[in-house]
Amino acid sequence: MFSSAFLTIFAFGAIIFIHELGHFLAAIRVGVRVEKFYLGFDFWGCRLFSFKHKGTEYGIGIFPLGGYVKMAGQEDIGPARVSHAPDEFPSKTVWQRAQILSGGVVFNFISAFLFSALALWMGYRLTAPRVGELNVGGAAWSQGIREGDLIRHVEGVPVNSFTALFNEVALSGADEPLNIGVTRGGKDLELSVLPDMDQNGFATLGVGAAHTFEVGGLSIDGAAKKAGIEIGDTILAIDGVELKQWEALHIAVRDAGPLEKGLLLSLERQGERFEKTVVPTATEHGILGLTFETGTEVYAVQPGSPAHAAGIRPGMKLVAMDGEVVEDWSEFGSSDYRDLLSTDAMTLTFNSVIGDLVVPWTLSRLELLKQLQTVPLDGLPPKVHRVEGGSAAQAMGFLPGDVIRSLTLEDGKKVNIKQRQQFSVRNLAGQNVSVMVERQGESLTLEGKVGTKPYYLLGVSQDTEMVKDAGLSTVLWWPFHMLRQAYRSVLGLATGKVSAKNLSGPLGIISVTYQVASAGLGVLFYLMAFLSINIAFLNILPIPVLDGGHLMFCLIEWVKGSPVSETAMIKFQYLGLALLLTLFSVATFNDILRFLT
Repeated sequence: MFSSAFLTIFAFGAIIFIHELGHFLAAIRVGVRVEKFYLGFDFWGCRLFSFKHKGTEYGIGIFPLGGYVKMAGQEDIGPARVSHAPDEFPSKTVWQRAQILSGGVVFNFISAFLFSALALWMGYRLTAPRVGELNVGGAAWSQGIREGDLIRHVEGVPVNSFTALFNEVALSGADEPLNIGVTRGGKDLELSVLPDMDQNGFATLGVGAAHTFEVGGLSIDGAAKKAGIEIGDTILAIDGVELKQWEALHIAVRDAGPLEKGLLLSLERQGERFEKTVVPTATEHGILGLTFETGTEVYAVQPGSPAHAAGIRPGMKLVAMDGEVVEDWSEFGSSDYRDLLSTDAMTLTFNSVIGDLVVPWTLSRLELLKQLQTVPLDGLPPKVHRVEGGSAAQAMGFLPGDVIRSLTLEDGKKVNIKQRQQFSVRNLAGQNVSVMVERQGESLTLEGKVGTKPYYLLGVSQDTEMVKDAGLSTVLWWPFHMLRQAYRSVLGLATGKVSAKNLSGPLGIISVTYQVASAGLGVLFYLMAFLSINIAFLNILPIPVLDGGHLMFCLIEWVKGSPVSETAMIKFQYLGLALLLTLFSVATFNDILRFLT
């Protein structure tokens, strides 16, 4: 915790110092007397420390949300105290003042390249723009993008990472289809995809990044770490069986856990194969012992999929599997993982208004569930389908058909439930809860204690597929991509394509930086490059009070041959200050709201 806090302070301090150093050196270069050089603000004389050297006061203010260089004869707001001495800011030419005003922006932009190179040197790599997951029913799923596709461009703009893909789509809006270039099986394809809109108001394709069988993360006290497995190891097989799907690892862990049976993992590290025996560890999860009703209706079928080729269509209902009646998708999808992944042939019977459809299915159940949308996009109500005998739910009095409306915790916090995805007691093991349900038109409150169930873990997570051969020449393009993102974000806010609720202020940025600091120096340096570019871009905007606003006044003076009148300048400065305070207030409100929710 201390190291993360220290690195957060270091990151912010470095970025601010570099910006102000740009102003300072430019001012010294053209002969302007610098009165103060501060990190942080020293409002009302509040400072951590200060000292003077050659007429300049250096210090750290107690308010850590920025920094400044105070030059003789310069004021950001109101008229400056000018004596027309040759070493004052207003006494310099337009070109000299422009150099000083742009010095901070130039230094931030240059430092972004340095931070990007340091990120590469510390091992940071961008996630490859390859599709690993598809949201069933989402834009990509229904409009031709497939797992394994490598995204090459969005509307002609090359995307060299999954982050770039996300940003290009998010800032394009969901008004018109996007031309998406993909590589599939060695062939280049062009697809037209109309994005969806996510809950934050961003356009989205509904895709996730591709993963590998490499270990991307280890729990500190997890079984895998204790057994000597390291990040970067590739898991090849479990008890001699080749690992083809990561889900198979969960199967083996779940089955071996209750028996305290060690798993023999075959791994590869730096080209060498070796084996480790790992005994899964148990953690308690909350469980009530009920399943929710989903029905057996098909709401959508992935175009071009084997399910579509087999004749399955929206509106059909699954009625039988190998001759046995199926009443709910939960009976089909939540079966033993070995059955879920099995490719043994089975016969599925679907019912529709035009008659029954019998489908011989030779792929796994998991593959079928990836090709069928079994839940409407607006979700399903949390209606109880089955109550397990002897469970906490049975003791509380749940019955099939109950619709859950709210959950009240021990501390009195109430959670309203509209969709079944919003109902979870996983982190409430052993706690007393009260649940309001609707039963046959009446509201009832059921009270009781959440049950516990052991959940077995190895303490490993998958790594995402990274961009290969990321050399310095590739990394030097990162700041330009960041600059494009900053420009499109501001443009999106101005045009309404990006909601103001996505603005984040100093609190949010500090929070993100603190989280990133714990992930390693490589990620932190990449974030510092990103913040440097954004600070440079925002400061160069022609808003009075900012560097760009002062540059705008310089440009006007150069064009008209005389300075902007003091009255007009003061009015514009106060207008710019009001705009910045409004944006700061909205961003801070958003940050606080995120913390509270």
